Amino acid sequence: MRRKSSRGAGLFRGHRDLRGALSIRLCPPFTIGVLSMDRLTLRFGTPEHGWLNVRLECSREDGSAEVREVEASDVPCNSLEMLVDATCALLDGAPEARMEWSVEPSYEVWSFSRDDAEGCLRVFVGIPPNSRTRRGSLERPSRAFATTEPRSLALAVWRGMRRLESDPSWQSATADSAWSFPFPESALRRLGEKLER
Repeated sequence: MRRKSSRGAGLFRGHRDLRGALSIRLCPPFTIGVLSMDRLTLRFGTPEHGWLNVRLECSREDGSAEVREVEASDVPCNSLEMLVDATCALLDGAPEARMEWSVEPSYEVWSFSRDDAEGCLRVFVGIPPNSRTRRGSLERPSRAFATTEPRSLALAVWRGMRRLESDPSWQSATADSAWSFPFPESALRRLGEKLER
């Protein structure tokens, strides 16, 4: 008669690695130093003569807050569409994405980097050191502005863009003089569909 081993008994029979992986994955919520997520809010001013005020607000769990405000130009890049496209890419699982705001003569870069080990998304904002000389550089700002989840970022972008879309300047006869590019309706619709999943 063959003797049964007590190792790997029950549900995990023969899967010692799986048992170890599950115990590791179940422990972090109970450990000290759990990463807290920041809450982001995106607000836009009214586009006027090719300029748009962009305000990214970060509320932290400890009650502190930080704001990044940009006076963005519509020349030469379609920053609104770049922002929505970057957000969609992150929801699709891209490890990182970036977009630019033209602040003449340099560029404000918003870079998003997924940290799968921590289960979060780091948001970097600012003007990289070499942006005055090279547009489109892969360099990102050196300091993280916020730590959040991809879906939380996507909701902040979607809500901010929906508020901007309702601004009367997009529907007026002079919309072309307010902003050089049309409002990115199809990109925003695509983002909304991804959020509904």
